[in-house]
Amino acid sequence: MIAAEDRLPELPDTQHRDYILTAYEPRCDPKGRLHAGSLLKHLLRVEELDAWPLIEALRAHLGPDETVWGAKWGPKGFSLELYFYNFTENAEGNRARATDLARVVAPWVTVAGAVDESLPYFMCSFEISAKSLAQKTCEPFRLYLRSGDRHRRECGFSYRAEARDHLVLENHYWFYFAKKPEELEDAVRRVRSSPRSGGKKCWSVLVPPGLRDCFTVCYAVKPHADGLYYSRISSVQLAPFLARHEHPRLAELLTEHDSDFAHVSWDLGFDFNAAPGAPELSIDKLAVHQVV
Repeated sequence: MIAAEDRLPELPDTQHRDYILTAYEPRCDPKGRLHAGSLLKHLLRVEELDAWPLIEALRAHLGPDETVWGAKWGPKGFSLELYFYNFTENAEGNRARATDLARVVAPWVTVAGAVDESLPYFMCSFEISAKSLAQKTCEPFRLYLRSGDRHRRECGFSYRAEARDHLVLENHYWFYFAKKPEELEDAVRRVRSSPRSGGKKCWSVLVPPGLRDCFTVCYAVKPHADGLYYSRISSVQLAPFLARHEHPRLAELLTEHDSDFAHVSWDLGFDFNAAPGAPELSIDKLAVHQVV
């Protein structure tokens, strides 16, 4: 159960947004229910990642409901990635500039690397863990840039900002609108075409019927894995997936608090890497996203 001190109430001016900071209509009346940040605060306590003061500093700088969070579990344990959008492509006056954010979080952690602020990035992010907070340093910012396409569906790229003149490509991604049958079909074909999606028995694990009723499917190609992201899914959709993939306690928590979060749309992302034709695969890294 989410403890009283972790329960953040929905407010009349709460902005309901997904993991690309785009507004959505709550699934039901949010009055009297819990803000999605309540789950994050609970997870930080359970996972012993003392990052809430840092988050409060970011909220003071940017305002509420402007910071996207991703609670992530992987081979190295639990971590938190924080994402910051600016849809002006880092025009002058952007409060979510990486260098400004680095100053805000400097009392807790130093973000390694350096960012060239002349780049037209529309989002940046950094990731922290209990280890990085203890060492007061974390890996460089990730910068997200558009492809420049104007005559077909735009895609994007992310880079790790090792230095102002040294960007390391981290992923290349595409979005598919799940409500359009032809685009959902393309997303399924993209999975089947991947050299990392295993054999036919794996494909229903990656694109299960329970997740297809979403807003968008995002497909990412990374150096060591491919990734899938399902946006705007309900607790009822998310909990069974978590239970099947080694997170039964979180699934139980969402089920227990189904009424508290009935208005929330969650975003789910996970990586996969199975050999071609493999009869099964495991999902060793996944994340739940929302806004705080």
